Amino acid sequence: MSSVGIVPLKCLVHCKTNVQHTSQCLPLKKEKTAFEWGKRRQIQMDQNARKVRNQDINPCIEESDDSQKCLNAYNYDKSMCSTYFQRYKNCRKYWHNIMVQRRRDGVKPDMPTAAERLEMLTSLGGKPY
Repeated sequence: MSSVGIVPLKCLVHCKTNVQHTSQCLPLKKEKTAFEWGKRRQIQMDQNARKVRNQDINPCIEESDDSQKCLNAYNYDKSMCSTYFQRYKNCRKYWHNIMVQRRRDGVKPDMPTAAERLEMLTSLGGKPY
């Protein structure tokens, strides 16, 4: 039954195409349903949302929240919130430079923890951005 062109009957029942089979046909891959894909995507989105809201990973949560509040207050008129956007950009730029410098110096973790950042900001006398 393993000669070329002859396919066992059980393979025709279980396989999508009647291609050459050596000894047994391979089991079909289970197709994922839309629900399974949606569930997987939701888990990934939840993980990303946790990273964005984590104080140790994101040093600019306060600035981000302020710009979002401004957008909500002014019905998403971006021209009214440019100062909040600039403050957020300056925050990201400042902490990115700190992270790059720590990486160059071999300090781990690259981004200072929330407690370290608080100490740094108090030693500077407030936010430099």
